[in-house]
Amino acid sequence: GQIIKLYDCAPYFYLNGDKDMYKNYCVENKRIYGWNMSQDRFDALLNNIEQNGYNSKSMPVINAKDNTIIDGQHRSCYLLKKFGPEHKIQALFLEFE
Repeated sequence: GQIIKLYDCAPYFYLNGDKDMYKNYCVENKRIYGWNMSQDRFDALLNNIEQNGYNSKSMPVINAKDNTIIDGQHRSCYLLKKFGPEHKIQALFLEFE
């Protein structure tokens, strides 16, 4: 697959008001991977982070080989939108053989 920068992916566009793009993204993820994604679930995640703060227990999981996100794309998009590209957080880097 193709590696997409966070500011070019659907969750980031959603945070900038493009609801239709995110809706299509959810439909495609369901069709291709069977993943249950929705605007309501993303909004619930955003609400949780806003109410409880960002928790390092929810840190993104990164493939150390190519610095791609394995888990935590939506949280990472939120943090990018809220704090900008220079903000630093803890992440879990995994190495695969």
